[in-house]
Amino acid sequence: MTNNPLVMAGGANAALEAHNLDLAQRWLDRAKGTANDNPQLMRERERYLTLKGSYLESSKLGFKVLEQLPHDAEAPIYLAYDLYYLGRYQEAFDMSVKYEPLLANNKDFALIEGYVHVRSGLLKDALGDALERYRR
Repeated sequence: MTNNPLVMAGGANAALEAHNLDLAQRWLDRAKGTANDNPQLMRERERYLTLKGSYLESSKLGFKVLEQLPHDAEAPIYLAYDLYYLGRYQEAFDMSVKYEPLLANNKDFALIEGYVHVRSGLLKDALGDALERYRR
């Protein structure tokens, strides 16, 4: 059995894409020692934790991932959702605004911004966010 973190991250990613959380957990449980410090593997573990509803643990890992992969196309999105699920709406919104220019074709940030606007009672702004999402 390999302890290659990229192989384990790839296996976990495939399992998560297939919505098979048990298989994803088996891939993530294979990581031993320093393999757990690999940012790609941490990103998949973060995603797994989000899907399991462990938002606080996931967000803590998400900040570490983002620190190591500041230009990753998924890390800020996963973290912004965790912050939103934790009720840390302004942080989720700020992260979205910060990273949206770097990931211009991503639709998740407009969605997060819209969720925050709805939560804040800014329904016209939320509608604008939704329209922005569908223009892309």
